[in-house]
Amino acid sequence: MPVATVPTISRSHRPVIILDWDDTLLPTFALTNLGVAVDESHHAVSIFGEDQAALNRLSAEVKKFLEKCIETAECYIITNSEDGWVHRSCELFLPDVLPLLKSIPVISACSKYASQYPWRPLQWKMAAFRDVLEGYDPSEAMNDTLHPVTDPKYHGSKSFRQILAFGDADSDREAIHTVGGRLEHFTVKSIQFVQDPDLQQLHKQLSWMNKFMDELQMHTEPLDLVISKRML
Repeated sequence: MPVATVPTISRSHRPVIILDWDDTLLPTFALTNLGVAVDESHHAVSIFGEDQAALNRLSAEVKKFLEKCIETAECYIITNSEDGWVHRSCELFLPDVLPLLKSIPVISACSKYASQYPWRPLQWKMAAFRDVLEGYDPSEAMNDTLHPVTDPKYHGSKSFRQILAFGDADSDREAIHTVGGRLEHFTVKSIQFVQDPDLQQLHKQLSWMNKFMDELQMHTEPLDLVISKRML
């Protein structure tokens, strides 16, 4: 059976992909369980044997996933970690992925909004999501005729830019549905990964996303997908 592909679309009309970092791309929980000091400092770390092999396999899957995101969408990493953590932790644990971050804006919602919303991480994410999504002119999406979600048979006379949001926390899911639901001309698709994944679980989720990314983008309706550990 042939694999569906996403039609080529102009850059100004591409989907928007928003990614969390910790436990969505970086296996923060798993590294902590291995006894690795996963903090905001920059120091050498050592991981050995099968754990290092598993981390290498995960790194390859993360790299493949981000390459696909960059190729097919306008991609952002929005994290509630401190500013600079994404690049430092990527260099330490996923060094092969680091060059790809040059092509992805990385936003620390915490650093930007913690003073405005003290101890309210959901509000940090919502504010950062709103900043990104309101930067896209809805009138541009109305002119897009090259992507299947703009077909009149699906949405009458309207066109919709897609938002795909990937994260592990309930707050990621709540934030994108709250913010995206208030904006016209967007189709919101959220994919919630399991919380506190081990290396194998995170690898499997990303493998699924790499396999089905085309289908996710071609799906014509809003989506609210929650992956459970039983599914893994």
